[in-house]
Amino acid sequence: MIPEGAGLDAVSAVMFVLVLGWVAWSARMILREKYLRLPELSVPDEQRIEPYVFIFSGVSVWFAGMFVGAVFYLIFYGPDETADTLGSTALLGVASQVGSVLAALGIFLALPPLAARATGIGAFFEKPALRMGAFAFAIVCPIALLAAFGAQQAAHLVSELLGSEPPQRLAHGTLRQIADPEMMRHVGWWLTILVVTIGAPITEEIVFRGFLQTGLARATRSHGLGILVSTVLFVLVHVGIADWQAMLPLAALSLGMGYAYARTGTIWVPIVVHALFNLLNIVMAMGA
Repeated sequence: MIPEGAGLDAVSAVMFVLVLGWVAWSARMILREKYLRLPELSVPDEQRIEPYVFIFSGVSVWFAGMFVGAVFYLIFYGPDETADTLGSTALLGVASQVGSVLAALGIFLALPPLAARATGIGAFFEKPALRMGAFAFAIVCPIALLAAFGAQQAAHLVSELLGSEPPQRLAHGTLRQIADPEMMRHVGWWLTILVVTIGAPITEEIVFRGFLQTGLARATRSHGLGILVSTVLFVLVHVGIADWQAMLPLAALSLGMGYAYARTGTIWVPIVVHALFNLLNIVMAMGA
């Protein structure tokens, strides 16, 4: 979808028009159904959990993943080695995500109300979450794609004005590795697909939407502030992983997932949105 240069070729132009139509449908659904109107924050006093518990849990889960990943790195690669292959990066990702998931499970076992929908992050799976997640993806995705297109075009314009190297077609390092046809022959490629489409959506949504957004929203008594601050944090953790022009679509995606989570109260909805969006990016990267 993202063209090589600042101009549009025929295929990119057609894709751009299709995305604009998709955005128009998304805007119509948002306005017609009043999706921007968020529900009031209401938790019975006898079931209330202090906001700091959610925030502390989110930070703990995130750092647990980083700790497990660091230990795995030191054991298998040592302090003087660099794990820069797709396979080694995927293994580190799996180790970190397993550490985060185990930490989250430990927190849910210690404090069961944190997993409940009425009092916590809605971690118990419900079948309607798949349908709601797919519908939320249909609304959020075109907006994020349009933001990606605009950011890429802006990056090309800036590079021309400054006389610098043009931005790469794929703004995420992992996507660039996945898009390499030679990599498909290796087990690491398939493992990376699982990390990107399953592991990352689960761990990142539990941390940023489930724990942090919930805690921040309850601390400020505002869904909007919870969504906004968790989005800023979500974008910041991708600095250095993705190119700067990827930050705008990441912010648009995060805002959409935050709204979807605030409206539904179940963490599985943003997980589905995140997984489908990552899968779509992989498909587009392979076909570009």
